[in-house]
Amino acid sequence: MESVVEKIVSLCRKGVEAGGGGKSDEINSRLLEASASKTVKLRWNGQTDENIEDLCHLLASNQRLQTLCIFQVIAFGTDTGGQLMAHLLTGNPRLKTLDLTSIKPTPGCVDALCRALEIPSATLESLSIGETDSYINGPIFQRLARMLSVNTSVKHFCVRHNFRQDDEAEHRTTSSYPDPPKPRSNDYNITGDQQMELKDWMELEQRRHMESEAEQACSSLADMLRHNSTLKSLSISVYLGEGAPEILIKALEDNPSLEELHIQNILSWGQAGLVKLIKALTPSPPNPSKLQLKVLHLDQNVGRDPLGSTILTSADLPSAEVLAQMILHNQTLETLLIAHGYSEEDWESVIVPAIAYNSTLHLPEDYEVLSESSNSFGMGATYSRVRGCRRLLHMAGDFQCWSKYPSAGARWMVKTSNRSYVLSFEDYST
Repeated sequence: MESVVEKIVSLCRKGVEAGGGGKSDEINSRLLEASASKTVKLRWNGQTDENIEDLCHLLASNQRLQTLCIFQVIAFGTDTGGQLMAHLLTGNPRLKTLDLTSIKPTPGCVDALCRALEIPSATLESLSIGETDSYINGPIFQRLARMLSVNTSVKHFCVRHNFRQDDEAEHRTTSSYPDPPKPRSNDYNITGDQQMELKDWMELEQRRHMESEAEQACSSLADMLRHNSTLKSLSISVYLGEGAPEILIKALEDNPSLEELHIQNILSWGQAGLVKLIKALTPSPPNPSKLQLKVLHLDQNVGRDPLGSTILTSADLPSAEVLAQMILHNQTLETLLIAHGYSEEDWESVIVPAIAYNSTLHLPEDYEVLSESSNSFGMGATYSRVRGCRRLLHMAGDFQCWSKYPSAGARWMVKTSNRSYVLSFEDYST
Protein backbone atom coordinates (compact mmCIF):
# COMPACT_ATOMS: atom_id res chain seq x y z
CA MET A 1 0.00 0.00 0.00
CA GLU A 2 1.34 3.42 -0.97
CA SER A 3 2.24 5.53 2.04
CA VAL A 4 1.13 9.11 2.52
CA VAL A 5 4.63 10.43 1.89
CA GLU A 6 4.98 8.31 -1.25
CA LYS A 7 1.71 9.77 -2.51
CA ILE A 8 3.03 13.29 -2.09
CA VAL A 9 6.34 12.46 -3.74
CA SER A 10 4.87 10.62 -6.72
CA LEU A 11 2.20 13.28 -7.13
CA CYS A 12 4.67 16.15 -7.19
CA ARG A 13 6.95 14.31 -9.59
CA LYS A 14 4.00 13.92 -11.93
CA GLY A 15 3.39 17.64 -11.59
CA VAL A 16 6.96 18.36 -12.67
CA GLU A 17 6.72 16.05 -15.68
CA ALA A 18 3.46 17.74 -16.67
CA GLY A 19 5.02 21.17 -16.49
CA GLY A 20 4.37 22.02 -12.84
CA GLY A 21 0.64 22.75 -13.16
CA GLY A 22 -0.47 21.23 -9.91
CA LYS A 23 -4.07 22.53 -10.21
CA SER A 24 -6.04 19.50 -11.28
CA ASP A 25 -8.76 17.96 -9.15
CA GLU A 26 -6.70 14.77 -8.94
CA ILE A 27 -3.75 16.62 -7.41
CA ASN A 28 -5.91 18.43 -4.87
CA SER A 29 -7.77 15.29 -3.86
CA ARG A 30 -4.59 13.25 -3.40
CA LEU A 31 -2.88 16.01 -1.42
CA LEU A 32 -5.92 16.17 0.83
CA GLU A 33 -5.42 12.48 1.54
CA ALA A 34 -1.92 13.33 2.72
CA SER A 35 -3.02 16.15 4.98
CA ALA A 36 -3.60 13.86 7.98
CA SER A 37 -0.03 12.63 8.45
CA LYS A 38 1.99 13.46 11.58
CA THR A 39 5.30 13.33 9.68
CA VAL A 40 5.81 14.59 6.13
CA LYS A 41 9.08 14.32 4.18
CA LEU A 42 9.22 16.14 0.86
CA ARG A 43 11.84 14.86 -1.58
CA TRP A 44 11.72 16.42 -5.00
CA ASN A 45 13.09 19.26 -7.13
CA GLY A 46 11.73 21.80 -9.55
CA GLN A 47 8.37 22.68 -8.06
CA THR A 48 7.03 26.15 -8.84
CA ASP A 49 6.03 28.63 -6.15
CA GLU A 50 2.43 28.03 -7.17
CA ASN A 51 2.67 24.31 -6.34
CA ILE A 52 4.41 25.00 -3.04
CA GLU A 53 1.75 27.51 -2.05
CA ASP A 54 -0.97 24.90 -2.56
CA LEU A 55 0.99 22.35 -0.57
CA CYS A 56 1.76 24.72 2.31
CA HIS A 57 -1.88 25.71 2.66
CA LEU A 58 -2.86 22.05 2.83
CA LEU A 59 -0.16 21.28 5.38
CA ALA A 60 -1.24 24.28 7.45
CA SER A 61 -4.72 22.81 7.59
CA ASN A 62 -3.33 19.53 8.95
CA GLN A 63 -3.58 20.00 12.71
CA ARG A 64 -1.91 16.62 13.29
CA LEU A 65 1.35 17.56 11.56
CA GLN A 66 4.27 17.41 13.99
CA THR A 67 7.38 16.92 11.81
CA LEU A 68 8.17 18.45 8.42
CA CYS A 69 11.40 17.57 6.59
CA ILE A 70 12.18 19.20 3.26
CA PHE A 71 14.88 17.62 1.10
CA GLN A 72 16.36 19.46 -1.90
CA VAL A 73 13.21 21.43 -2.69
CA ILE A 74 14.99 24.56 -3.83
CA ALA A 75 11.88 26.76 -3.98
CA PHE A 76 11.34 26.37 -0.23
CA GLY A 77 14.61 28.24 0.30
CA THR A 78 13.43 31.31 -1.62
CA ASP A 79 11.87 34.42 -0.09
CA THR A 80 8.42 33.19 -1.12
CA GLY A 81 9.09 29.75 0.30
CA GLY A 82 10.13 31.31 3.62
CA GLN A 83 6.92 33.32 3.81
CA LEU A 84 4.84 30.22 3.16
CA MET A 85 6.68 28.23 5.82
CA ALA A 86 6.25 31.13 8.25
CA HIS A 87 2.51 30.97 7.62
CA LEU A 88 2.66 27.24 8.28
CA LEU A 89 4.49 27.80 11.58
CA THR A 90 2.05 30.40 12.85
CA GLY A 91 -1.00 28.48 11.69
CA ASN A 92 -0.08 25.06 13.04
CA PRO A 93 0.79 25.01 16.77
CA ARG A 94 1.32 21.23 16.72
CA LEU A 95 4.31 21.45 14.37
CA LYS A 96 7.34 20.70 16.55
CA THR A 97 10.16 19.82 14.12
CA LEU A 98 11.25 21.65 10.95
CA ASP A 99 14.23 20.22 9.04
CA LEU A 100 15.64 22.40 6.25
CA THR A 101 19.19 21.07 6.26
CA SER A 102 19.26 20.07 2.59
CA ILE A 103 18.28 23.45 1.15
CA LYS A 104 20.14 26.75 1.16
CA PRO A 105 17.80 29.49 2.42
CA THR A 106 17.99 33.07 1.22
CA PRO A 107 18.24 35.93 3.74
CA GLY A 108 14.59 36.72 3.04
CA CYS A 109 13.57 33.13 3.73
CA VAL A 110 15.43 33.07 7.04
CA ASP A 111 14.02 36.45 8.06
CA ALA A 112 10.45 35.27 7.45
CA LEU A 113 11.02 32.13 9.51
CA CYS A 114 12.64 34.11 12.32
CA ARG A 115 9.77 36.60 12.49
CA ALA A 116 7.35 33.70 12.86
CA LEU A 117 9.46 32.16 15.62
CA GLU A 118 9.85 35.44 17.51
CA ILE A 119 6.13 35.50 18.24
CA PRO A 120 5.59 34.66 21.95
CA SER A 121 3.13 31.92 21.02
CA ALA A 122 5.67 30.05 18.82
CA THR A 123 5.70 26.32 19.55
CA LEU A 124 8.43 24.88 17.26
CA GLU A 125 10.89 22.83 19.32
CA SER A 126 13.49 21.65 16.78
CA LEU A 127 14.94 23.74 13.94
CA SER A 128 17.57 22.53 11.48
CA ILE A 129 18.97 24.95 8.91
CA GLY A 130 21.23 23.99 6.02
CA GLU A 131 24.03 25.69 4.14
CA THR A 132 25.59 24.42 0.93
CA ASP A 133 28.74 26.32 1.79
CA SER A 134 31.78 25.45 3.86
CA TYR A 135 31.63 28.93 5.33
CA ILE A 136 28.46 30.17 6.98
CA ASN A 137 26.70 33.29 5.74
CA GLY A 138 27.37 35.81 8.52
CA PRO A 139 24.22 37.97 8.21
CA ILE A 140 21.94 34.92 7.99
CA PHE A 141 23.51 33.39 11.07
CA GLN A 142 23.25 36.70 12.93
CA ARG A 143 19.52 36.77 12.18
CA LEU A 144 19.05 33.22 13.47
CA ALA A 145 21.02 34.03 16.62
CA ARG A 146 18.89 37.11 17.34
CA MET A 147 15.77 35.01 16.98
CA LEU A 148 17.06 32.32 19.33
CA SER A 149 17.96 34.98 21.90
CA VAL A 150 14.25 35.78 22.37
CA ASN A 151 12.59 32.50 21.37
CA THR A 152 11.65 30.22 24.26
CA SER A 153 10.22 27.23 22.37
CA VAL A 154 13.18 25.96 20.29
CA LYS A 155 15.06 23.32 22.29
CA HIS A 156 17.18 21.83 19.50
CA PHE A 157 19.06 23.93 16.93
CA CYS A 158 21.20 22.52 14.12
CA VAL A 159 23.13 24.38 11.44
CA ARG A 160 25.08 22.37 8.93
CA HIS A 161 26.44 22.56 5.40
CA ASN A 162 25.61 20.20 2.59
CA PHE A 163 27.29 19.47 -0.71
CA ARG A 164 25.29 19.06 -3.88
CA GLN A 165 26.92 17.28 -6.79
CA ASP A 166 26.73 20.38 -8.95
CA ASP A 167 28.65 22.29 -6.26
CA GLU A 168 31.59 19.89 -6.26
CA ALA A 169 33.91 22.07 -8.32
CA GLU A 170 33.05 25.09 -6.20
CA HIS A 171 33.98 23.37 -2.97
CA ARG A 172 37.35 22.24 -4.20
CA THR A 173 38.33 25.86 -3.58
CA THR A 174 36.63 25.78 -0.14
CA SER A 175 34.70 28.88 -1.09
CA SER A 176 31.07 29.90 -0.99
CA TYR A 177 31.79 32.70 -3.44
CA PRO A 178 32.51 32.65 -7.19
CA ASP A 179 36.09 32.17 -8.23
CA PRO A 180 37.87 35.48 -8.82
CA PRO A 181 38.14 36.47 -12.48
CA LYS A 182 41.28 35.32 -14.17
CA PRO A 183 43.08 38.32 -15.62
CA ARG A 184 44.60 37.98 -19.06
CA SER A 185 47.97 39.46 -19.92
CA ASN A 186 46.71 41.23 -23.03
CA ASP A 187 43.98 42.96 -20.99
CA TYR A 188 46.32 44.40 -18.37
CA ASN A 189 49.67 44.30 -20.18
CA ILE A 190 51.22 42.36 -17.28
CA THR A 191 53.63 39.47 -17.16
CA GLY A 192 52.75 35.92 -16.19
CA ASP A 193 54.34 36.35 -12.75
CA GLN A 194 52.34 39.53 -12.14
CA GLN A 195 49.19 37.72 -13.22
CA MET A 196 49.79 34.99 -10.65
CA GLU A 197 50.46 37.60 -7.95
CA LEU A 198 47.18 39.33 -8.78
CA LYS A 199 45.28 36.04 -8.65
CA ASP A 200 46.87 35.16 -5.29
CA TRP A 201 45.94 38.58 -3.92
CA MET A 202 42.32 38.21 -5.03
CA GLU A 203 42.07 34.76 -3.45
CA LEU A 204 43.57 36.12 -0.23
CA GLU A 205 40.99 38.91 -0.14
CA GLN A 206 38.28 36.34 -0.75
CA ARG A 207 39.57 34.23 2.14
CA ARG A 208 39.67 37.27 4.42
CA HIS A 209 36.07 38.06 3.57
CA MET A 210 34.96 34.51 4.37
CA GLU A 211 36.89 34.58 7.65
CA SER A 212 35.13 37.83 8.55
CA GLU A 213 31.74 36.24 7.83
CA ALA A 214 32.62 33.26 10.01
CA GLU A 215 33.75 35.48 12.87
CA GLN A 216 30.48 37.42 12.72
CA ALA A 217 28.53 34.17 12.88
CA CYS A 218 30.60 32.89 15.81
CA SER A 219 30.14 36.11 17.77
CA SER A 220 26.38 36.00 17.19
CA LEU A 221 26.20 32.38 18.31
CA ALA A 222 28.16 33.13 21.48
CA ASP A 223 25.86 36.05 22.36
CA MET A 224 22.83 33.83 21.82
CA LEU A 225 24.21 31.12 24.10
CA ARG A 226 24.73 33.66 26.87
CA HIS A 227 21.12 34.88 26.67
CA ASN A 228 19.19 31.70 25.84
CA SER A 229 18.25 29.60 28.86
CA THR A 230 15.88 27.19 27.10
CA LEU A 231 18.08 25.70 24.35
CA LYS A 232 18.99 22.09 25.21
CA SER A 233 20.82 20.85 22.12
CA LEU A 234 23.19 22.57 19.68
CA SER A 235 24.61 20.93 16.54
CA ILE A 236 27.25 22.69 14.42
CA SER A 237 28.96 21.53 11.25
CA VAL A 238 30.01 24.84 9.73
CA TYR A 239 33.29 26.71 9.95
CA LEU A 240 33.07 29.58 12.46
CA GLY A 241 36.55 31.06 12.28
CA GLU A 242 39.94 30.33 13.81
CA GLY A 243 38.98 31.76 17.20
CA ALA A 244 35.69 29.85 17.43
CA PRO A 245 36.73 27.18 19.99
CA GLU A 246 37.77 29.63 22.70
CA ILE A 247 34.82 31.97 22.09
CA LEU A 248 32.23 29.19 22.10
CA ILE A 249 33.68 27.40 25.13
CA LYS A 250 33.42 30.60 27.19
CA ALA A 251 29.84 31.09 26.03
CA LEU A 252 28.96 27.47 26.84
CA GLU A 253 30.34 27.91 30.34
CA ASP A 254 27.80 30.71 30.82
CA ASN A 255 24.93 28.49 29.65
CA PRO A 256 24.26 25.71 32.20
CA SER A 257 20.98 24.76 30.53
CA LEU A 258 22.59 23.34 27.37
CA GLU A 259 22.78 19.54 27.66
CA GLU A 260 23.87 18.34 24.21
CA LEU A 261 26.69 19.58 21.97
CA HIS A 262 27.28 18.07 18.54
CA ILE A 263 30.37 19.28 16.66
CA GLN A 264 30.51 17.57 13.28
CA ASN A 265 33.46 19.42 11.74
CA ILE A 266 36.14 18.90 14.37
CA LEU A 267 38.99 19.39 11.90
CA SER A 268 38.10 23.08 11.72
CA TRP A 269 38.42 23.28 15.52
CA GLY A 270 41.97 21.99 15.45
CA GLN A 271 43.65 19.87 18.09
CA ALA A 272 44.24 22.86 20.40
CA GLY A 273 40.56 23.82 20.29
CA LEU A 274 39.43 20.28 21.06
CA VAL A 275 41.89 20.03 23.95
CA LYS A 276 40.38 23.20 25.45
CA LEU A 277 36.90 21.71 25.11
CA ILE A 278 37.88 18.40 26.73
CA LYS A 279 39.65 20.21 29.59
CA ALA A 280 36.56 22.36 30.15
CA LEU A 281 34.68 19.08 30.69
CA THR A 282 37.31 17.79 33.11
CA PRO A 283 36.60 18.73 36.75
CA SER A 284 39.36 20.04 39.01
CA PRO A 285 38.41 18.71 42.47
CA PRO A 286 36.82 20.04 44.51
CA ASN A 287 35.48 22.23 41.70
CA PRO A 288 33.09 20.66 39.16
CA SER A 289 33.74 20.83 35.43
CA LYS A 290 33.04 24.15 33.76
CA LEU A 291 30.69 22.53 31.25
CA GLN A 292 27.71 20.48 32.46
CA LEU A 293 26.96 18.63 29.23
CA LYS A 294 25.18 15.28 29.17
CA VAL A 295 25.85 14.47 25.52
CA LEU A 296 28.96 15.29 23.47
CA HIS A 297 29.51 14.25 19.85
CA LEU A 298 32.81 15.05 18.16
CA ASP A 299 32.81 13.92 14.56
CA GLN A 300 33.87 14.75 11.01
CA ASN A 301 31.12 13.11 9.01
CA VAL A 302 29.60 16.10 7.21
CA GLY A 303 31.14 17.66 4.13
CA ARG A 304 34.73 18.89 4.24
CA ASP A 305 36.77 20.95 6.59
CA PRO A 306 38.15 24.23 5.23
CA LEU A 307 41.40 22.55 4.24
CA GLY A 308 39.61 19.91 2.18
CA SER A 309 40.58 16.85 4.24
CA THR A 310 38.27 14.24 5.75
CA ILE A 311 40.81 11.79 7.20
CA LEU A 312 41.23 11.96 10.97
CA THR A 313 44.43 10.97 12.74
CA SER A 314 45.59 11.16 16.33
CA ALA A 315 47.29 14.46 15.43
CA ASP A 316 43.84 16.00 14.88
CA LEU A 317 42.45 14.90 18.26
CA PRO A 318 43.27 15.47 21.93
CA SER A 319 45.73 12.90 23.26
CA ALA A 320 44.23 9.69 24.57
CA GLU A 321 45.52 10.60 28.05
CA VAL A 322 43.69 13.96 28.03
CA LEU A 323 40.48 12.26 26.91
CA ALA A 324 40.86 9.50 29.51
CA GLN A 325 41.27 12.04 32.33
CA MET A 326 38.00 13.66 31.35
CA ILE A 327 36.22 10.29 31.15
CA LEU A 328 37.56 9.23 34.54
CA HIS A 329 36.44 12.32 36.42
CA ASN A 330 33.45 13.78 34.57
CA GLN A 331 30.20 12.95 36.36
CA THR A 332 27.67 14.62 34.03
CA LEU A 333 28.33 13.10 30.59
CA GLU A 334 26.04 10.21 29.73
CA THR A 335 26.80 9.84 26.03
CA LEU A 336 30.09 10.52 24.28
CA LEU A 337 30.80 9.90 20.60
CA ILE A 338 34.26 10.51 19.18
CA ALA A 339 35.13 9.96 15.53
CA HIS A 340 37.77 7.31 15.23
CA GLY A 341 41.30 8.54 14.78
CA TYR A 342 42.96 6.99 17.80
CA SER A 343 45.15 3.93 17.48
CA GLU A 344 44.05 0.52 18.66
CA GLU A 345 46.63 0.74 21.43
CA ASP A 346 45.11 4.03 22.64
CA TRP A 347 41.66 2.46 22.79
CA GLU A 348 42.78 -0.68 24.58
CA SER A 349 45.32 0.66 27.04
CA VAL A 350 44.05 4.18 27.80
CA ILE A 351 40.49 5.02 26.76
CA VAL A 352 38.49 1.85 27.43
CA PRO A 353 39.89 1.35 30.97
CA ALA A 354 38.82 4.92 31.76
CA ILE A 355 35.30 4.14 30.56
CA ALA A 356 35.09 1.22 32.97
CA TYR A 357 35.52 3.53 35.96
CA ASN A 358 33.05 6.21 34.90
CA SER A 359 30.15 5.88 37.32
CA THR A 360 27.72 7.77 35.09
CA LEU A 361 27.74 4.77 32.74
CA HIS A 362 26.16 2.54 35.39
CA LEU A 363 23.11 0.81 33.92
CA PRO A 364 20.49 -1.75 34.98
CA GLU A 365 21.05 -5.30 33.78
CA ASP A 366 17.88 -5.59 31.68
CA TYR A 367 19.04 -5.59 28.06
CA GLU A 368 15.70 -4.33 26.77
CA VAL A 369 16.19 -1.25 28.90
CA LEU A 370 19.78 -0.98 27.75
CA SER A 371 18.79 -1.02 24.11
CA GLU A 372 16.78 2.17 24.64
CA SER A 373 19.02 3.87 27.18
CA SER A 374 20.97 7.02 26.35
CA ASN A 375 23.67 6.19 28.90
CA SER A 376 26.23 4.87 26.49
CA PHE A 377 29.71 5.57 25.25
CA GLY A 378 29.90 5.54 21.49
CA MET A 379 33.11 5.49 19.57
CA GLY A 380 33.73 5.42 15.86
CA ALA A 381 35.77 2.26 15.65
CA THR A 382 36.52 -0.43 13.12
CA TYR A 383 35.59 -4.00 13.95
CA SER A 384 39.22 -4.86 14.70
CA ARG A 385 39.21 -2.23 17.44
CA VAL A 386 35.92 -3.58 18.76
CA ARG A 387 37.43 -7.04 19.05
CA GLY A 388 40.49 -5.58 20.77
CA CYS A 389 38.33 -3.79 23.34
CA ARG A 390 36.35 -6.97 23.87
CA ARG A 391 39.52 -8.92 24.65
CA LEU A 392 40.66 -6.28 27.11
CA LEU A 393 37.33 -6.18 28.92
CA HIS A 394 37.16 -9.96 29.01
CA MET A 395 40.48 -10.04 30.86
CA ALA A 396 39.21 -7.39 33.29
CA GLY A 397 36.31 -9.47 34.59
CA ASP A 398 33.17 -11.45 33.76
CA PHE A 399 32.03 -10.57 30.27
CA GLN A 400 28.77 -10.97 28.40
CA CYS A 401 27.80 -9.27 25.17
CA TRP A 402 25.04 -9.06 22.63
CA SER A 403 25.27 -7.69 19.10
CA LYS A 404 22.00 -5.97 18.25
CA TYR A 405 22.91 -4.80 14.74
CA PRO A 406 25.87 -6.92 13.60
CA SER A 407 25.75 -5.62 10.04
CA ALA A 408 25.96 -1.93 10.96
CA GLY A 409 27.78 -1.90 14.27
CA ALA A 410 27.59 -3.52 17.66
CA ARG A 411 26.24 -2.78 21.10
CA TRP A 412 28.14 -4.58 23.84
CA MET A 413 26.66 -5.22 27.26
CA VAL A 414 29.62 -5.48 29.62
CA LYS A 415 29.32 -6.95 33.13
CA THR A 416 32.13 -6.71 35.64
CA SER A 417 32.16 -7.61 39.31
CA ASN A 418 30.89 -4.21 40.46
CA ARG A 419 28.82 -2.71 37.66
CA SER A 420 27.15 -3.14 34.30
CA TYR A 421 27.51 -0.68 31.44
CA VAL A 422 27.17 -0.40 27.70
CA LEU A 423 29.68 0.37 24.97
CA SER A 424 28.06 1.32 21.69
CA PHE A 425 30.40 0.86 18.73
CA GLU A 426 29.70 2.21 15.27
CA ASP A 427 31.74 1.36 12.21
CA TYR A 428 32.38 4.46 10.09
CA SER A 429 34.56 2.58 7.64
CA THR A 430 31.62 1.17 5.68
